[in-house]
Amino acid sequence: MCLLNYLYFNIKKNTKQQKKQQKMIFFKKRKKQYKKRKKQYKKRKKQYQNQNQIFYNILFYINF
Repeated sequence: MCLLNYLYFNIKKNTKQQKKQQKMIFFKKRKKQYKKRKKQYKKRKKQYQNQNQIFYNILFYINF
């Protein structure tokens, strides 16, 4: 009985640790994805700003 008890709690403890590790991995991946998205967003924003600048420059030169 004592041995069974020990095995049961040991297995339970291991599964808890595994769940914790999986959670950590998940959050690390999510953080990485978030950084990647943020970087892409900044890049896209810069592209749009450049396009707008070119467009307004063209309009300005056409008008004057």
